Amino acid sequence: MTPLGIDEAKERLLSMIGETVYVHLEVNPEAYIRNVACRLKDVAIMGDHAYRVHLVFTEPAVCCRSRA
Repeated sequence: MTPLGIDEAKERLLSMIGETVYVHLEVNPEAYIRNVACRLKDVAIMGDHAYRVHLVFTEPAVCCRSRA
């Protein structure tokens, strides 16, 4: 694996806007969300060396919606 620069990472993420992506998020060893299908709506990357990535999603998987 080779590290991505901020420009390459942003370009790759921007190319996925409007696409269905699968999200895996770990908060700690006991709390995680795995393989949630969402549509990528927006992307922002901030930082000089260690990057912060802001992703906005729409259309979460049915399991995340209200079942009323």
